[in-house]
Parts: sequence; C-alpha cells; structure tokens
Amino acid sequence: IKEAYLPFSHNEEVEAKQMVNHLGMKDSDKFVCLIVRDSKYLSTFYPKWDWTYHSHRDTNIDTYKEAIKALANLGYWVFRIGKKVKEPLNIDHPRVIDYANHEIRSDLLDIWLPTHAYFSISTSTGLDALSQAYRRPVVYVNAMTNNHFRSCDHCLWAPKYLMWESEGRLLTLKEALHSDFDYSEEYKEAGIKVVDLSSEQIKEIVCEMESRLTGKWRATEKEELDQIKFIKILREDLNNNYTKHKFIHPEARISQKYLEYNSSFLSDD
Repeated sequence: IKEAYLPFSHNEEVEAKQMVNHLGMKDSDKFVCLIVRDSKYLSTFYPKWDWTYHSHRDTNIDTYKEAIKALANLGYWVFRIGKKVKEPLNIDHPRVIDYANHEIRSDLLDIWLPTHAYFSISTSTGLDALSQAYRRPVVYVNAMTNNHFRSCDHCLWAPKYLMWESEGRLLTLKEALHSDFDYSEEYKEAGIKVVDLSSEQIKEIVCEMESRLTGKWRATEKEELDQIKFIKILREDLNNNYTKHKFIHPEARISQKYLEYNSSFLSDD
C-alpha cells in the first residue's frame, strides 16, 4: 500500500497510540473500525432540515453484533466510530469499544482510527472517505446505491436488497441501477422495498473481507467471472457515466457471499 499524502505528525501519532494503549490495545494489535449510518448526526448538527428523505440509508447497529463478535474472537479490536450516534453498541467484550460513546473520543482519534485500521466496515457514508483517502480497505455492507460502488478503492461491496413489493422478487443489478433514487419516497412510489441484510449475512460478508486480507480466501473461476460481469453491467448502464468506473482497483469487488444470498443479482433478465 502506498503512503498517504497527508501523514500525521510524530506528536499526533504518539498521542493517538497512547490513548488506545490506555484501553489495553498494543501497538502490534490489529483493529477494525465500524461506521454505521443512522439519523442522529444530521438531526443534531442540522436540525432545521428534514433529513428523512434518505432514511433508506440508515441501518440498525444491532445487526452488526454477530460480525463484531466474530472479529473480536479472532483477536481483532473493534471500534464503533462516529461523533453522534442514535443507539449504543452493547457488547460486553474487552476488545469491542463503543468509541462513539466513550470518554476517550477526540477529534484526533476520530481521524486517526479509520486511517490506521486494518480495514473498516461501513454502510457507505461520509466518514469512510477517510479510509479512502488513506488507502485503507473497506467492506461496504448495506450500502446505497450501486452507482456509488467504490471502483477506485480496495473494497468489498454488499448493498441493501431492493425488492419489488408486488412480486416479492429482488431487483437485479441492472434493475437497481435504473432505480437509483436519492429519496426514500421515490422507492415507495416505484413499488420497491429497501431491505437490510440479516445479522448472519453481515457476519459472513465481513468475515469474507477478513479472509481475503489474511490470504485465507480462495477465489474460484466462477467468482472471477462474476466480478467481470459485475463491472461490465456497471459500465454498460445507460444512466451511468462510463468514466466513473473506467479505472477498477484490482481489489474492488462485489462480495461473493452477497451473490450467494442474491443469486439473481447479476442476471441478464
């Protein structure tokens, strides 16, 4: 991984490490950041605006607990980050830190943690731009929308499900790209239900990312063909600007576990 263009000063590095060492984490320990979007931040800092128009992007923190526990049991520290969050993360584990509600939270650590994490888990929101800027891997779980796939970065992509309410059928990627709405009400008007991934699915997708990074993942020929098809559909979408996905990072991928759960996602129908 190339060095970031905006390095921390020596004093900032020392101060940040001292703060996390105070929690019991060693310099050699690996940690993961968790960024789960909810309504609290915008409603706190911009209360005059009605932000419910994109509430379809919000996610319940509790559905990430199984993934967090799995990582902690593998020896990782997990920091749930954010400045204002709706619900606490209630997990009784010494390596799981609800940093967003912790007394140690600071402006320095807000930036330092995601830029030094082994990888981050995000629902695709503003704070994960730090991981992008510092070239840290991200697994996007419950992400919206598919046009926002981070093709230039080291990432694993697992969007929310979109379902035709009248049929009870999941939209394919092609259909989802043509229903790429910014407003929650637009999905309702189109007869589309936005469905979050289950706790078990989130855990498997996060563990897929961990396996890829540690070299335990073994890609199959089918997986490589799926990746090619995924990018091809993105580039061919008439509503999309081709240049947006012209460069594809070699580790920018659709989650294979996600495709197992959503087998029709890459369908041509």
